[in-house]
Amino acid sequence: MNTVQRLLLRSKHWEIFALWLAVNVFFNSAASVANHQSPFSLSVEPLTFPARVFQSAISIVIWAWAYYAGSFFNSLMPAALRLRPSVFGLAIGGLWILSLWPPPFRLIPSPVMLAYAFVGLLCWAYVVRFPAKTLVIVETRKPAICWQYFGTFFAVFFFPIGIWFIQPRINELYVAHQSPAAPVDPMRPVSQFLA
Repeated sequence: MNTVQRLLLRSKHWEIFALWLAVNVFFNSAASVANHQSPFSLSVEPLTFPARVFQSAISIVIWAWAYYAGSFFNSLMPAALRLRPSVFGLAIGGLWILSLWPPPFRLIPSPVMLAYAFVGLLCWAYVVRFPAKTLVIVETRKPAICWQYFGTFFAVFFFPIGIWFIQPRINELYVAHQSPAAPVDPMRPVSQFLA
């Protein structure tokens, strides 16, 4: 298990929240500077490409947390119940591409704007589904259908609020599975990631 993974899995909810907030402030400030504005401006000017690159890094804490939590839960469950993280990877890629693309927002809704929003929500739903569903499967030790993990999904979907409810469950599972008698390495080889 790498250092970042250990940090995210054993941190308290307030520590994850503080890390998320600090990363948001840093990359928002960097995006403002790259857009030739003051670091703490709240301008609504269109962002330049370098500013969008910095803006896209805002979600790095959420994406890392979701991947490492989902991978950890995947390693704890029976092989037949494991989820493939490849859809998660595609969803992250989709969100990253959308964050680099100039948003088509206008005052009047257009089909392009609706498609942009729909693809973004779909990608975010798949990112959230990975840790939410795997957590419920690990806790119940049986397959979970949509309505069984809806509450967990909803909590992860609204990350800044949901982390206060989800992280204690993660901490509990992490501590329970770190005894020397049952070593756990949630990192999967790249060949399994692409399978």
